[in-house]
Amino acid sequence: MDFYTGSADDIDGEYDIAIAAEVLEHVPDERVSEFIVPVAKKTKPGGVAIFTVPTTNVRLNRKHYRHYDASIIKQQIEASGAPLTIEKVEYIFHLPWWLRVYSRLCSNSILRIEFPFLSKSIWGRVWKKHRRVGAGDGRHLLAVTRKLV
Repeated sequence: MDFYTGSADDIDGEYDIAIAAEVLEHVPDERVSEFIVPVAKKTKPGGVAIFTVPTTNVRLNRKHYRHYDASIIKQQIEASGAPLTIEKVEYIFHLPWWLRVYSRLCSNSILRIEFPFLSKSIWGRVWKKHRRVGAGDGRHLLAVTRKLV
């Protein structure tokens, strides 16, 4: 398995899976289609293109043009004209209050402390109980699309 990062225009070939993780929110509204279409072009017919974005449950960052709900990501993919069909849109990853407190205590501007065993245990719990969530508390949105044959 090979991984490539960079602009889709700079990567040769077509691939079974193309992933655009946490980038669409950085693209101005008028250029979103210009971003989605090349991702689709680099995906083989029948292949999968995955997009992840922050949700409207997360405060808008000054580096982001927008955050998403399911209707926004669907509208942008469909409006792009890219030959992609949306298979699934899921809200993922809820950050429970106790994990926010733990994170702030262990990693802040004053110090960074790591407890490998505790961190592994915590992330195991988060993965099992907090990775798939509802629209009201998901921090990220995952859109799985398939390129038309």
